[in-house]
Amino acid sequence: MSIDIEPPVNEQQSGPTRRSFMKWSAVAGGAAAVAGGVGFGLKDATSEAASTSGNTKVFRTANTPECLHCAMLVQVEDGNVKRVTADPDFHIRACARGTSRINQLYSPHRLQYPLKRVGERGAGEWERISWDEALDTVAGKMEEIRAESGNEAFLAYGGTGNWSSLSTGVSGLWAAFWNRFGGSTPTVSSLCCPAATEGFNAVLGGNRSEFRDEWIPTKLFIAWGDNPAVSNQVYFKNFIEAHRKNGAKLITIDPRYSEAAAHSVTYIPIRPGTDSSFVLGMMKAIIDEKVYDEEYLKTYSNAPSS
Repeated sequence: MSIDIEPPVNEQQSGPTRRSFMKWSAVAGGAAAVAGGVGFGLKDATSEAASTSGNTKVFRTANTPECLHCAMLVQVEDGNVKRVTADPDFHIRACARGTSRINQLYSPHRLQYPLKRVGERGAGEWERISWDEALDTVAGKMEEIRAESGNEAFLAYGGTGNWSSLSTGVSGLWAAFWNRFGGSTPTVSSLCCPAATEGFNAVLGGNRSEFRDEWIPTKLFIAWGDNPAVSNQVYFKNFIEAHRKNGAKLITIDPRYSEAAAHSVTYIPIRPGTDSSFVLGMMKAIIDEKVYDEEYLKTYSNAPSS
């Protein structure tokens, strides 16, 4: 699958000024959107499928979390991204989310310059300002807050849907900036993963891993409030193979009869809001019927020793 879009006409080029530097930084950010987070991670492709001709070059990149790390090829012509396709040498094919990144890069709704609110909040009244004014306004406000309340007044939480290494985590330019600024109030991990991580630690004795390629030996899958036939479609082929080779079964727990439910041996149309009661019932049945590995639980989980 591929999508071709003509990029917008570039503004008049300027010299290596602060404004032009910021403008090209925005372009790099756009490349990061296509690259799934790391613009400078683009690498010249060398396979036959990624040959170059004239002013056209093809680069290897990847669609990073929260996606499935799919390898992609980005065709660049005269400095503009013209096409994004799945890498035929990769073991799975990128879905529409990855190949449509070009829509995000060249969207007519994407901001290309700073705007300042001039009306009441929520009125939608804005005026265009220069990069210098925008940077000076933000920097001045940050210095004012730091002088009044200290560095702990800043909650440093960065990142986008791309999980960009430019702005997320304990490394990269984002962390370097806050270190130079004197520190900030950090977050532990991200807003979505800590609960899952702690759950894995408590129940299985260790954190999860990227196990999608290890699905095939599995014999039982439970899709709880999940629809992997759609949301994990490029790896759903591994479940199909597990079913063919090992007779793997899929149980789907979902209020909606989803595409995954259609592949399931058991479909449980749970009532919304009753998940906690349902899982407590499952736990009681497991304990009452003693269908658990007692030695494993005592060794690797937080289960009581007696």
